[in-house]
Amino acid sequence: MALPEDTCSRKGIPVLDLCEAVDMNCRVLGRHDRVAHRPASLDNACDGAVAFCSWTGDLGSDRIRRSAASVIICTPEAGSLDCSSGKTLLLVARPRLAFI
Repeated sequence: MALPEDTCSRKGIPVLDLCEAVDMNCRVLGRHDRVAHRPASLDNACDGAVAFCSWTGDLGSDRIRRSAASVIICTPEAGSLDCSSGKTLLLVARPRLAFI
């Protein structure tokens, strides 16, 4: 599903629109009102970026915690992470596919 044209403006893309665009069973952890302004790699992301993490276990948890991305598309396993740091996690079965 493509995003509405006006959604991709400078205003960014709201998390709930990202979930709809992913067209997968998507669960949101953290702030539902967050807006993503740009895609980025997990390691090079900055505040306002959306990134993905396909890693699982301790390595995945560590990479998610260290990333500066505001929104991270990740596996359902990451649902046990604490989102009090301000990150919003989108839990999907195939994070890389959802990111593309």
